[in-house]
Amino acid sequence: MTELSRYQILDLLNRPKPLWLVNIDLGDANLSGVDLNGANLHMANLNGCDLSRCDLRNASLRFASLTGAALGRGQLQSADLAGANFSSADLTGANLKWCRMQTASLRGANLTSADLSETDLTETNLEGANLRGANLTQATMQLTLLRGALLDDETRIDARWRLVIQVLNNGASGVNLVRANFNQAAMANADLRGADLSHATMLGADLSGANLKSANLSNADLRHANLNGADVTARQLADAKSIAGATLPDGTKPG
Repeated sequence: MTELSRYQILDLLNRPKPLWLVNIDLGDANLSGVDLNGANLHMANLNGCDLSRCDLRNASLRFASLTGAALGRGQLQSADLAGANFSSADLTGANLKWCRMQTASLRGANLTSADLSETDLTETNLEGANLRGANLTQATMQLTLLRGALLDDETRIDARWRLVIQVLNNGASGVNLVRANFNQAAMANADLRGADLSHATMLGADLSGANLKSANLSNADLRHANLNGADVTARQLADAKSIAGATLPDGTKPG
């Protein structure tokens, strides 16, 4: 990681675009409002950096570290953010539409009123993230970690992901889960005790360590689900529509 002086940073930022800033150390730098459109910031250190109102459209921040960074009102449309670490970052009002954020970490990030529509959030960590007023319309959220995420009535998100967050945060007690769609949902260690999951679809869902004690799984589709370490009996699984390809509680596959 290359650490630069303020003069060197200013010199770099005034060079012809797009900028090549791979593996650069800009930690705690004030880059508010800077034009980084199309810049390559692969594996850059941007921890604590002020990138508010910054233009990062089409930029590559793959595996960059932005822990605690300020990106409020930033323009990040179509940026490649796969594997990047935005833990505890402030992305209030940021435009993240069409971004690639697979496996990125947004744990504890503030995404109030952010635009995440049509963004790929596959296996992204959104645990504890503030999604109040955020727009996640048509976002891809397969196996996205959502425990502790905060929503409100203004959050635009598919009803099935809202339901997943509700169950992860508050348990399944009193919630109607008949025919629920939990396909590709990350629900490890979820409290599903006594839940009526009859006719629910849970294809490829991560239910590892989940508490399914006394849950009704009749006609539930558990194909390719991960049930490793889950509290569920063979009798319950026998009532399911299918467990083909699933990982069973003991870590084995169906014979």
